[in-house]
Amino acid sequence: MRRLAVGGCLLALAGCGHMPDLPFIGAAEPEPQPTLAELPVAALDTNREVVPAQSLEAVAGHYRKVLAVAEDPDVQLQVRRRLADLELLASEAQESTDAPVSYAAVIETYQELLAEYPGADGSDQLVYQMARAYDMDGRNTESVALMERLSADFPGSTHRLEAEFRKGESYFSAGDYKRAERAYLDVAHSESDHEYRAASLYMLGWTRFKLSRHDEAVMAFLDSLDLLLQDGSRPEAVSRGDREMAADCFRVLAVIFDAQGGSTAIAAHFTGPYQRSYQHRVYMALGDLYLEQERYQDSADTFAAYASAYPDSPFAHEFRWRVIGVYEAGGFPDAVIAAKARYVDDYSFGKDYWSMAAPEQRDVMSPRLRQYLDELARYHHALAQALEGGPATEQYLVAADYYGLYIDGFPEDEAVPDMAFLEGESLDAGAEYRRAIESYEWMAYSYPEHPQAAEAAYAAVLAYHRLKPLQGDEQLNLIDSQLQFARRFPDDARAPAVQA
Repeated sequence: MRRLAVGGCLLALAGCGHMPDLPFIGAAEPEPQPTLAELPVAALDTNREVVPAQSLEAVAGHYRKVLAVAEDPDVQLQVRRRLADLELLASEAQESTDAPVSYAAVIETYQELLAEYPGADGSDQLVYQMARAYDMDGRNTESVALMERLSADFPGSTHRLEAEFRKGESYFSAGDYKRAERAYLDVAHSESDHEYRAASLYMLGWTRFKLSRHDEAVMAFLDSLDLLLQDGSRPEAVSRGDREMAADCFRVLAVIFDAQGGSTAIAAHFTGPYQRSYQHRVYMALGDLYLEQERYQDSADTFAAYASAYPDSPFAHEFRWRVIGVYEAGGFPDAVIAAKARYVDDYSFGKDYWSMAAPEQRDVMSPRLRQYLDELARYHHALAQALEGGPATEQYLVAADYYGLYIDGFPEDEAVPDMAFLEGESLDAGAEYRRAIESYEWMAYSYPEHPQAAEAAYAAVLAYHRLKPLQGDEQLNLIDSQLQFARRFPDDARAPAVQA
């Protein structure tokens, strides 16, 4: 059918599905007066070349030869039905060409067969195929009428559920949402497992949305998602068609929840037994909707709402990361800094979240943490340099903390020596002299070949002199620091004075 891709190939194959007793066409020329039992069964000869596939016209030619000599009415019916199905397939194949396509002849054939063989086995198949032909011919009214006939006259037909679904499609397209709802409900509530259940629930959701029954629409969309994502909520776990249907469910759910109050409406819905493994994607869809509409604060608030409501979720860090992206897109630099600080506070090394994170999560978080720690340290360092007094001291110490987190989190990183020196500078400027000495000396003597190693070692000596009064062994430590500087960096111009 043109309107729904799912099942299209199956429908084409189904056209030949009610003649199980017919032989393999082309296996042998039939003898006069054949019966179904006498027709030979094809066998594969592995010593011969594979016979190429025949065209639809060639296959139809074989059936016409069978029909010309067949006297058994059952054989005649089955062959004529097969010929009609082949004619329908041939017409459908023409749709991909520029040639005009008409289904009038094949429709007439199906009408003749139904008239000549009333009540024959497989009549539901004839009605079904004729409805397909009308649909392909653009005659929707006649197609729907036949689907209604199929449902009424053949309640046990294997095509009944599809007929109901197609009726629902037609009613929906015509804006008759109440009749469409009844048709989709019939399909969705069928006890048998079938391929139309998820699609019928999806369309039921849309139908109720059109009827402004939004709460019921939400339930239908979620029931559809339960089926579409039953093999897992990761996109690669489902087929492309199901992924697209699921994505549309999330989009319309975002529209509904926006109208009902945004993320608070989502939180109110997904409580207790109503929680779903994929509910994070509902928040994601709503946040993305707001972002598309340039409602930056609403978008950021939605992403943050999920991370706050489910702080231990394996997706929480992704939502915090999206908050940062939203503020960057909206041009809110102060909010970006605050969001990056929140990311570091929640997911940095040594935090519970990091400890519980799977390796693949850490692989995602680690480069972000490296970037944010660097940016935050430099931001607060620069801010401190622009301030005076207590506010400057506070910012220096914040910067030092971020430098320290970077060093602890990425001990093998090539930037560690620079970070250690900057940490010492920040602590020194923040009057945390003892901690500054520790950072300076660790950098200087762990990386003696670094261009700033001597500078760090000398800065440690100067920091000792700012300790007033020296306590305990600090006087001895000062002497050791001076001697070590002179011994490790004898070519430095300051070495003689320090040693003296």
